[in-house]
Amino acid sequence: MAATLPSPDEVREIVRAELETAKREILAAVAAITGERLLSVPEAADEYAVSPRTIQRWIRTGDLPVQGMGRVRRVRRGDLDRLTGRA
Repeated sequence: MAATLPSPDEVREIVRAELETAKREILAAVAAITGERLLSVPEAADEYAVSPRTIQRWIRTGDLPVQGMGRVRRVRRGDLDRLTGRA
């Protein structure tokens, strides 16, 4: 009996999941190389007592460098320290 091929939608979902996994692994490798933990937008907002919108605005205006690809965006704690005066 012949195997059934996945539908185009199933293929898209498989590829999307694999890309997200690869992005996370790359970001983890960057963090390991730099020795600095990268924070998600919600983590950064919580830790620095600002709203996620503030973090997103800092990223959008270029005040806060962002690491990541696509929807997986992280910020460096050191960049946040400098921006908020904690450094």
